[in-house]
Amino acid sequence: MRELWKKIKRPIGSWHNQPAGLVLTKSLLSLLACFSVAYVLNNPTTAFQTGITTMLSLKEDRPGKVKRAVNRMIGTVVAGLTAYGFVLFVTRVLHVAHGEYLYYVLNAFTLVLLIAIFLLIGKANAIIPGVIVFHLTTHLASAVADPFPYVLQRSADTLIGIAVAMFVNWLPPLNKIFSFSFPRLTKLD
Repeated sequence: MRELWKKIKRPIGSWHNQPAGLVLTKSLLSLLACFSVAYVLNNPTTAFQTGITTMLSLKEDRPGKVKRAVNRMIGTVVAGLTAYGFVLFVTRVLHVAHGEYLYYVLNAFTLVLLIAIFLLIGKANAIIPGVIVFHLTTHLASAVADPFPYVLQRSADTLIGIAVAMFVNWLPPLNKIFSFSFPRLTKLD
């Protein structure tokens, strides 16, 4: 039992040196909150997308988390709108079907253009979430068939996941519980 407690109290470097127990607790609370929202909305896709977003956002501790959350949201919205325009233009104007080689070539060039847009507007930190959303929107069959509802849903899910993570990271009782240490356990380290 002492060995387990030592591991739970040990900081995880990639999580800004938060104790492992705090990371586990925050992860559980965040995922339960996201899955509860998905259950209330009766939308399993929301569980998947908010869960991913909250876990990525949860890792970010206090310094700069709002700025990173804004970048993630900007990446999602800009890439979603770009993907929406891409799908409509390529499939309805150029009449290139999803799965044709030309679709993939045009997709690659548009993705490079999207990255350039992020760099031009000074949002390099929005590239990764943007690329993920662009790929999902332009390659998932349901998103390609009707991209606008997917873009709206994905943006809303991203916002929910970020909000949940920011709330759980802020939650004072959690931070207080894991801020103390047991004197008898420090001798074991």
